[in-house]
This record gives sequence, C-alpha cells and structure tokens, in this order.
Amino acid sequence: MRKFIKNHKTIITIIVTIITVTLLVFTPFSGTQRVSGGEGPAGWVKLKSTELPFSACFPNTPTLKEQTQPVPNSDKTLTFHEYSNDSYSLVYVDLPKSWINWGSTIVFKGTLQQVLEHEKGTLVQKQKVQHDSFPALEYEIKRNGDTILGRFILVNNTVYKLEMTSKEKSPEAAETFFNTFHVQT
Repeated sequence: MRKFIKNHKTIITIIVTIITVTLLVFTPFSGTQRVSGGEGPAGWVKLKSTELPFSACFPNTPTLKEQTQPVPNSDKTLTFHEYSNDSYSLVYVDLPKSWINWGSTIVFKGTLQQVLEHEKGTLVQKQKVQHDSFPALEYEIKRNGDTILGRFILVNNTVYKLEMTSKEKSPEAAETFFNTFHVQT
C-alpha cells in the first residue's frame, strides 16, 4: 500500500510540474509584450477590415487620412495611412525592401528622427522592446506641455507608429492602446 501511495504522489507531482511549466511557458508577459489579444476595453471601437493587415481599438471611431510624400533625393514616394482621434493615432507606411536590409535599429533611428522633426519635441527616453514577436521601439516625447508616448513596430517592410498624446504622462493608458494592436498573419 505504501508503494502505491508513493507512486501516486510521484505521478501527482509530475502532473503539477507539467501544468506549472506549461503555464509559465505559454502565459504572455506583461509590460513590453501585447497581452490583450487585440481586444480593447469595453466600449472601445475595433478597427478591423479584411483589407487592413492589422486590427486595433480606439476609444471612439478614428478618421483616416492618407498622404503621399516624396523621398528626398529619389524618384520614390511613401504613402502614410493615419487613423486618429482625440489623443490616439496609428500610422503605417510600407518602406522599400532595401531599407529593411539595414535592420530594425537603423529603421527605428531614422523613423524617430523624422517624428522628432515633425513633432518639434524633445526626446525624453526610448527603449527597444518586442511587440509579439516583432521588433519595437517605445519612446516618450515632450512637446509644448504635452507628453507623447509612442511605439514603433516593424513587421516585414511596414513600420507601424502607435501614439498617445496627453497633458499628463499616462503609461497605463498608452499601454492599453498599444496592446490592442494586432498584426494579421
């Protein structure tokens, strides 16, 4: 009987260990990775279409602006697509594949430089992170009393820029917005 109980305890210990390891390995991390599965808080509007390569949520329905810009010293142009409302924006642009060969660090450096010139703000901090399995860069910019919290995400040759602008620094609100973004694969 003692051998039977000992074997059962061993089996139970193995099962508990397997379950614990499975939960640790397959539970997403918080902080620098998307944890919400592309869903937003109750009442947020999900931006999703079969034509869009992503889904994201906004506090209310965003408007779309598209703008084509020439690339300096080139005959190429880039088309920027911006969904925005109130304090939140999502911009994406497809870059020439040759630009991606330089790697995400160079792409993010150039993109951040362009954002700083456009926003006419001061970079407070930046940090390389992951968004799902994609390279990303988070940043904070101060501009005329506003705080801009943003995240660039590089997916193949597309750069996504998610931003939240507010008077008060609110990393939790920005993270909520960032975590609603999900690339369709």
